[in-house]
Amino acid sequence: MMQKIFSGEIRFKGENGESFPEWEEKKLMDIAECLDNRRKPLNSNERSIIQGNIPYYGANGVVDFVNKYIFNEDIILLAEDGGNFDDFATKPIAQLVKGKSWINNHAHVLKAKYNTDFLFYSLVHKDIRKYINGTSRAKLNKSDMLDILVKMPKSLDEQVKISKFLEKIYTKLEKEQEKLDSLNEWKKGLLQQMFV
Repeated sequence: MMQKIFSGEIRFKGENGESFPEWEEKKLMDIAECLDNRRKPLNSNERSIIQGNIPYYGANGVVDFVNKYIFNEDIILLAEDGGNFDDFATKPIAQLVKGKSWINNHAHVLKAKYNTDFLFYSLVHKDIRKYINGTSRAKLNKSDMLDILVKMPKSLDEQVKISKFLEKIYTKLEKEQEKLDSLNEWKKGLLQQMFV
């Protein structure tokens, strides 16, 4: 579905059935502000001293929880190194963070200039391998990241419609994943009881 939307195969209509304008391609630097200068890594010892319930993010998700934060806004994290770049189709390369968080130096921090949710969905499964450097460990440096081209609607209304549509799908997927995880735990418990 996302491929069809972001390729333009599926288009949304306005409130009165009117067509939205054609999409345009923009560099990430034109549609988002990079907040990398606010990141701060903490080693495990430093994190153990300030344990809490605020997520501490790395390249691919939450690494730990702390009681302090350096961000308290809607942001998008894009892996800098150690990301799922080769598995972009099935694993996310971006994370949407809302509210308080602490980000280490393994994830780029972006603040959308227009619609945060739309930009997140544009990046989460995007093939950005041509922007990746490094031979032993894949790395997305800041200047290359800011050159990433993103295709987006000129209309903010269309961006919002797409975001809301994809959010419903993501919410449904999360609920189904929770059910699957619960069933797997139940199966594991049954198997353990069978072989005791």
